[in-house]
Parts: sequence; structure tokens; C-alpha cells
Amino acid sequence: MSLENPLNETPERVFDRFKTTAWEIFRPRYPTMTEDDLNTFIEWQWDRFKKDPTMMEHPELLGKMKREFDRMS
Repeated sequence: MSLENPLNETPERVFDRFKTTAWEIFRPRYPTMTEDDLNTFIEWQWDRFKKDPTMMEHPELLGKMKREFDRMS
């Protein structure tokens, strides 16, 4: 999987989509985590995703993001 951007979206828009998807997955899974802590956790996952998607710890998020990037290409 690559992080190509065939729709020429801004990096901020791509991150927003990632963050929205991550919130859908993690909010129910970690209901007691504060919003700030959850955002920090998601940013950490994003950094891992950009460096090497195979290093992400949450395969559900990786799968959803892979489908997002496949859909864009």
C-alpha cells in the first residue's frame, strides 16, 4: 500500500479522514479515554501509518484506511 494521493487532497484532509475513521473505531473501544488522550493516540497511529502501514497496532484501522486509499486510486 502506498500513501499516494491521487485526488490531490491536502495532507490535512487525508489526516482528517484518517482521524474520523480512527475515532469511529477507538471511541467505543476506549470510552474512558479523554478526548485529548484519544487525539494523541490517533496522531501516534497516523505517524506509524505514514512511516510503515504494516507497523500499525490496530488491523481494523489499517484495513479501513487501506480501503480508503484504494477507493481514491
